[in-house]
Amino acid sequence: MNKAICILGMHRSGTSLMANVIHLMDVYLGEESALLNARSDNPEGFWELAEVVDLQEQILSTLRSDWNTPSPLSDQWWLLPQMTPYKIQLRNIIVKHFNNSNLWAWKDPRTCLLLPLWQEVLSGLGVEVKYLFMFRNPIDVAKSLGRRDAFPESQSFGLWLKYNLFALHYSARKDRYFVDYDTFMSGWEGIIHELIAWLGTNGNGDMEVLQNKLSSVIKPSLHRNRTNMKQQRQSLPVLVLDLYESLQAVAQNQVLSRSEKFITQIQKEIDQFVQLSSMLAKKSYLRMQLYWMDDNQLYSEKFSDYVTVKADNEYFEYEIKLPTSVKGVLRLDPSCQPARFEVEYIKIYQTSENGKWQLVSECSGENSFKGIVNLENIQIIDREGRLTFFSLNDDPQIYLDIIPEVYYECQFKIAVKLRCEPISNGMMDYLDQSKISLAEEIRAEITSMASEIARIFESKLEEKSAVYLQAQCEQFDIFFQECNRIYAQLEVIQKKQEKLIDSGAQNYDHLHHQFQALQQQFEENPLKHIYKAMGGKWKK
Repeated sequence: MNKAICILGMHRSGTSLMANVIHLMDVYLGEESALLNARSDNPEGFWELAEVVDLQEQILSTLRSDWNTPSPLSDQWWLLPQMTPYKIQLRNIIVKHFNNSNLWAWKDPRTCLLLPLWQEVLSGLGVEVKYLFMFRNPIDVAKSLGRRDAFPESQSFGLWLKYNLFALHYSARKDRYFVDYDTFMSGWEGIIHELIAWLGTNGNGDMEVLQNKLSSVIKPSLHRNRTNMKQQRQSLPVLVLDLYESLQAVAQNQVLSRSEKFITQIQKEIDQFVQLSSMLAKKSYLRMQLYWMDDNQLYSEKFSDYVTVKADNEYFEYEIKLPTSVKGVLRLDPSCQPARFEVEYIKIYQTSENGKWQLVSECSGENSFKGIVNLENIQIIDREGRLTFFSLNDDPQIYLDIIPEVYYECQFKIAVKLRCEPISNGMMDYLDQSKISLAEEIRAEITSMASEIARIFESKLEEKSAVYLQAQCEQFDIFFQECNRIYAQLEVIQKKQEKLIDSGAQNYDHLHHQFQALQQQFEENPLKHIYKAMGGKWKK
């Protein structure tokens, strides 16, 4: 595990292709079963470890961000206390997948934003890292994102600038190799020898065999949206054009990337970007992800797909295609951050013999949203006509049992019509503080109740005499009336908890179960039967 290759690059910039290329050069990227499955927007595969993608999404969510947020992360975010458990998780993932590999690589565009965390963990493991930097002209990246995610051009340019700037900044003065995607696709044969030398691998030994393999994966069909940049340069924002031209220069002369002039230039451009970002509006896009069960009836990134949702409070229908033979309960995560939603319907279609989509199941207000079997991290506001709810954190989950068994062998797609808007950070801070205050209040009150019950219970068990029990019938009657009073208070607290959107109910549940266990002990204790035999009225 002593050497690693970090593949850096903005989304839709050829990083998946480059991962496949170095895989053919004997660089290990993980077991195939651990990688994300290919999808319609990347049919040749992502070459991304599902666990890495999931972890990096969690980190961005904790930082109140996402992959498609143009604004930068907070300064020195990796030093925050919240990052400590993520560093431990990342270390475990690296050891689990690459402990026996001398030369390995990982690829996920989000690494451009989260590189300092990787650098700290890998340094602790004694891993030497090289950085393979892929970039693509920003106009073609914007076209690709527009087609896949319906992003406006300005949003895509902002993302292109952010990813490339911070990847350059975090990897400054490191061992880097730059590849221009457009140049690579038009003449990769001239780059391969230099790349092999930089990687320090023999490229499977036989160059002719390697080139034949590379020819099978570097396909002209992957080079879509080929813009004539000489004609379109002036349509780019100045900051974007300046950075693109700088990247082109270092790809032609790798030595330039190590010059202090280039490093200083990138720092200045980052400072400008951060200043401009502070004046821009917050993001208006969320991600809705659909999971289906694997063979072990579990949900994971590998068995999922997603679609970008425009968070502008306007209704729109979003579609996700499912693989053939999906069965069982689906899990729909409507958002990757706290937000307010209104869902008009959720529909399942299957392909018919004539190739058209045919409706087979529907979950809507007309059937009271029948088919929703469970909700997690969601607070329902209304389900009359439309399903209106808040997602309370970055992991809301809707479980859907809407695929009829008779259609299990068919090809499906799900269609969801909804509108949404994100909850502001200020509102979330207020709700978080409300949860903390309420949790402390509940914990103190119920702990006191449980202690009181335990004390009374223990004092009664110390008395063995049936005569004493008879004499104390009235005391017992009062005691169990008190139990009923306490239980009624618990119910009041529980209703208060629900109204205040308390997603931290675990403490409450634990103490509530303690109370129920004590009641059960009274029910099962032989003293109860003596008490009843003497004419006492046992009150539950």
